[in-house]
Amino acid sequence: MTRRPLRIVLAADTVANYPEGGGHQSWALQYLLGLLDLGHEATWLELMWSTGDPASDQANAMRFLDLMARHGARDRCLVVIKDENREEHPLEYGEVFGASLGAAWRTLQSADVLWDLALSAPASLRQTFPVTVLLDGDPGHLQAAALAHPLPLAEYDIRFTVGANVGRPGCPVPNLGLSWVYAPPCVHLPMWPRLPSPPEGAPISSITHWNWGEQDPTIDGRLVSTSKRLAHLRYVGLPMSVRRKFSLGAHLHESDTSGDREILENHGWTITDPWLVAASPEDYAAFIASSWAELSCPKPIYTELRTGWFSDRSAVYLATGRPVVMEDTGVGDHVPTGDGLVLFRDFPEAVDAFGRLHAEWDRHATAARELAELHFNARTVLAGMVDRCT
Repeated sequence: MTRRPLRIVLAADTVANYPEGGGHQSWALQYLLGLLDLGHEATWLELMWSTGDPASDQANAMRFLDLMARHGARDRCLVVIKDENREEHPLEYGEVFGASLGAAWRTLQSADVLWDLALSAPASLRQTFPVTVLLDGDPGHLQAAALAHPLPLAEYDIRFTVGANVGRPGCPVPNLGLSWVYAPPCVHLPMWPRLPSPPEGAPISSITHWNWGEQDPTIDGRLVSTSKRLAHLRYVGLPMSVRRKFSLGAHLHESDTSGDREILENHGWTITDPWLVAASPEDYAAFIASSWAELSCPKPIYTELRTGWFSDRSAVYLATGRPVVMEDTGVGDHVPTGDGLVLFRDFPEAVDAFGRLHAEWDRHATAARELAELHFNARTVLAGMVDRCT
């Protein structure tokens, strides 16, 4: 156990520039609010990419701080402009929002540890901290990228990954000669109370970035897909087989020429714009609350390499009492499955999984909440991560 509260800086560079991403904003809040709830002096450092337009940058920064203010954490946040073409410490050249420049320097220089979310912090910033930690949310993809491009993974003192099997026998993700520590996605449960049963006819749903996997990585000479499109189209026939509504939040605009929207809609899917239905953490929560269950179709790289990946989105579905049916990534080696979280490996197993939910939805809903409390509770997950840092 830790002897005193730690001063922890969480660095990211993807939240302020994505004001429509309610799910992504919610992901950030789990870490910050969870650490504050444990009594640590946590600060969110948003290293915002400059748009080249100072007025737009200021608007994005203030929008982000207003978001954090709604959750009582504005005084625990800093926004600093980051320029990919500059190597100096961001505080030496970037405009600071949320505090004075002097206060920002004091916060960083007095911190015990940096938690870097997905390689957001440049070397000049990392050198400010006595202990540096990397959080890997994209297991397999990150390590494959490090094989093709020089990434400073070895420069971190600790490397956490949501891939439960990374570095374990049977998982072909290269460990790169480094140690990887499993840290599951966490849920700040006060944000996600268990909800009553959804309305009659509520859909099976999910939200995803609809990408084509144009830069699929290669591992041991094997091309491994990162396409969420491929992941979902494997199960395009589920609405007709399960005979329930399926709703997917994905950017498939009317002007899209791929034909994917028509394919999905012709098979019974309802396609919604995530920037409309989940444009804020509150909208995101409402979208989940209106759902009967989640269908989670992970990137093929997660399933084919047995990474043990699990989604922060699925974790909050569980917390609200919404069961999750998910293609198997190997996470069942670490989290109980079968009740609340049902895994499948092919189309018939997916159909069967939803049949099991239909037969005993209330039992699965109760089990879903219990899984969130026992395995994804931010108080437990973050406490264990903090202990690793001392």
